Amino acid sequence: MPQVEEILRKAVHTASVIIPVAAVFVDRGDMVLLLCAASLLLLLVDLLRARNKVFQSFFMALFGRMLRPKEQEGGMTASTVVLASAALTIMVFRTEIAVAALVFLSLGDSSAALVGRHFGVTPLFGGRTLEGSLAALVACLGASWPLLALAGRQ
Repeated sequence: MPQVEEILRKAVHTASVIIPVAAVFVDRGDMVLLLCAASLLLLLVDLLRARNKVFQSFFMALFGRMLRPKEQEGGMTASTVVLASAALTIMVFRTEIAVAALVFLSLGDSSAALVGRHFGVTPLFGGRTLEGSLAALVACLGASWPLLALAGRQ
């Protein structure tokens, strides 16, 4: 994936930090229902994209450059998985835990991918690099300070 598309994809991924921020202010049950509804909508879009060539062409014209090859071939998009996972996380865990986990996912994964792809030279496993992993750690540690302050207020 060319550099601009990867940065755009990670910007969208980082923007998913709005989910845990909203979870702080929105009733837990309402948040789970909202995320489940959004997940079902995106699942419908994924199914429609896989089965309808006209819709697939329209979707690919809008978002195709940001999709991974498996997603382009008709697989479920990461957005669908992220929303469904966020709903499950908020439903299962206390709000403080769910918020921290979702913030770490949004910021840590994006940092790891951007740093690892552009500056990673020390291979680990699964295509991961030490530099990307350290970037994720730093991002998560940096996010933990405001999260701890927020948790201290409650």
